[in-house]
Amino acid sequence: MALSVLTAWDVRPGVGSDSNGGGFHTGASGTDFSQQNAAQYTFSDLASVSALVVSSASHNFVAADVGNIMQITAGTGFTTGWYEIVSVGANQATLDRSPGTVGVGGTYAVGGALATISQAITAKVQGNDIWVKASGSYTVTVTQNLVAGDGGTGNNLTRFIGYTTTRGDNGKVTWTTATNSIALITFAQANNFLFQNFIFSSTAGTRGNGFTAGTTQIDGNLQLVNCVFDGFNIALNGPFVGTYCWAPLVMIGCEVKNCIAQGILNGYNVVMEGCFIHDNAGDGLATANTGDAQQSMSISRTVFYKNGGKGIQDNSGAGNNNFLFMENVAFVQNTSDGWSQNNGAATCNIVINCIFDQNGGFGFSVGSWKAVYQRNNAFFSNASGKYSGGGPVPAGEVVLTGSPFTNPATGDFSLNNTAGAGAACKAAAYPGAIPGGA
Repeated sequence: MALSVLTAWDVRPGVGSDSNGGGFHTGASGTDFSQQNAAQYTFSDLASVSALVVSSASHNFVAADVGNIMQITAGTGFTTGWYEIVSVGANQATLDRSPGTVGVGGTYAVGGALATISQAITAKVQGNDIWVKASGSYTVTVTQNLVAGDGGTGNNLTRFIGYTTTRGDNGKVTWTTATNSIALITFAQANNFLFQNFIFSSTAGTRGNGFTAGTTQIDGNLQLVNCVFDGFNIALNGPFVGTYCWAPLVMIGCEVKNCIAQGILNGYNVVMEGCFIHDNAGDGLATANTGDAQQSMSISRTVFYKNGGKGIQDNSGAGNNNFLFMENVAFVQNTSDGWSQNNGAATCNIVINCIFDQNGGFGFSVGSWKAVYQRNNAFFSNASGKYSGGGPVPAGEVVLTGSPFTNPATGDFSLNNTAGAGAACKAAAYPGAIPGGA
């Protein structure tokens, strides 16, 4: 056997211990002792009874122990590591696999959270949940490397989930560094990860990237939910050439800000929903012109604000046919174009219900062979004009006489009530009702 895909780990920076058991098999019949700072019990007299069975003179194993993870850290004849207690009887515990058939004097712990995410990554198997409590900032001085086999295959998804008080409360945990030139996480052919409820940041004098893709192969299926990236060189660096990319990169309810270069650089598919990409010195989001033929973007309910380059610089698909869909996206006060797409071959672009407000170049700019279907988009005071290469005036276009937003400087992108500005955008989206529906 092996540890179950249903194993959940608990990490509590500053108050847990990397010598604790740290985990529990979700749904097991015992009591989960991992959701506490200290081990439930720890002794140094573990002994092998048979291949899978152990005993301890200091502890009578009971039904509450079932499902908990035992960490064996020392002992003669033992293989150190993490083992699940799958059953108990006669003051003995049966483990999921053999820790050694002639072990004596084993040091072990059951229960209690781990102290570091890196220890949880060492302990877990593919598809486990790693819960991280905001018991203190998780501050690192070295890069965490995720490699093939760390994530999951098939339907398995390894999930890192922050919380403040109780699991599932969506409280954020700070994962940060002050060390020069390091990335928080690098990926090497590592697939199927979700990170939820984290503030990733760097305060180093020389900033590294936040996440960096691997150098040998595309990394598959990176999902980010309710996360913040603050103050990196590039928050998510996956340019496809030299360093590869994520396929796809999915961002739900995330914020990327204050990066020295681009906020996000990815050479494959990007999906964004409800994100805020702002105040990055370069482009908010950029794709690579050597990206894959399957490259596409789907972006909705997202704001690109005050990025020092373009809101989106879409270089997708050198010689390939690609696809972009944007709906309910605002491009506001970016130094250059709101959105630009000038490389690659024929590309289908669908742009609906978007607002282009006071960008330093065009609202959007596309090159030749870029088919754009746009409808019910609004434009105000873009320095070079509404758009370049957008074709004939589409249905429902709204030309504004003022900025439609309440107070972008404070992050308030609600529509104001000013005539010719926010008021002109209200109820102007397409479709008002689904055709054929009520």
